Amino acid sequence: MVSGEICGGDRTPLVIVDGHLTAQRYIDQIIRPAVLPYLQQQPHGDLYQQDNARPHTAHVVQQVFAANNVSVLPWPARSPDMSPREHLWDIMDRRIRQRPHTDTPSNGHDLVRALQEEWQRIPRDLIRRLTFSMRRRLLACMEATHVTDGTLRRSLSGIVCSSYSVNILTFRFLYPTRL
Repeated sequence: MVSGEICGGDRTPLVIVDGHLTAQRYIDQIIRPAVLPYLQQQPHGDLYQQDNARPHTAHVVQQVFAANNVSVLPWPARSPDMSPREHLWDIMDRRIRQRPHTDTPSNGHDLVRALQEEWQRIPRDLIRRLTFSMRRRLLACMEATHVTDGTLRRSLSGIVCSSYSVNILTFRFLYPTRL
């Protein structure tokens, strides 16, 4: 498994996790070495966005986030299209598939190398555009869930989507990306 984080126009290095992702591997190989250091460098309250995969929602993972004052954005089930990370992985996949035949990965080592190269080639402006598309995605979710004008007025600068709200003016999002 490969994991990388994006926020604004920034990205973390890719993290390669051998084998099946468990809650403990998620903590030891992704959260502690990549997510927490990045979030601790941010001057304002960033939200960490992750999907509802079992390793992400495990109690032990939630304890690590709570102990480190990490706010996790509640995420609706089965909604990968809302996440900028899914679009980024699609771009990475297309770039790797479009490589010349002589540069196409033929084994796991080559694939990791290609992923790392393409990850670094993604322009910061593209990451920024994907990150800032989150407002539009949440608005679309809000529209799809038939949020009333009264709810929108009550939330002011917040976005209400299903059963959670996010103040989009105050927080930036740190999106995990994975393959």
